[in-house]
Amino acid sequence: MRSIAFDPVEITIGVGESVTWTNMDGFIPHTATSGNPGDDDLGAVFRSARLSQGATFTHTFSEAGEFVYFCEVHPVMMRDAKVIVQAEE
Repeated sequence: MRSIAFDPVEITIGVGESVTWTNMDGFIPHTATSGNPGDDDLGAVFRSARLSQGATFTHTFSEAGEFVYFCEVHPVMMRDAKVIVQAEE
């Protein structure tokens, strides 16, 4: 999380691997929340607390799929942000 954006916007990992989000944005809090604003299942896969500068949130993905996410504080940060989790071949 940097400059009111996720960096990188998209990441590909394998089942069982984790992603850690770190807020590198000064004094601006952010979240990492699965889904899109207004979804009925908002945050069902993962939902961080508000992360202050330097704070981190880690989620381990146990199944394959594409998981979109956004910042609940700054919904504009949802621009194509996703974790692609691939099953082992």
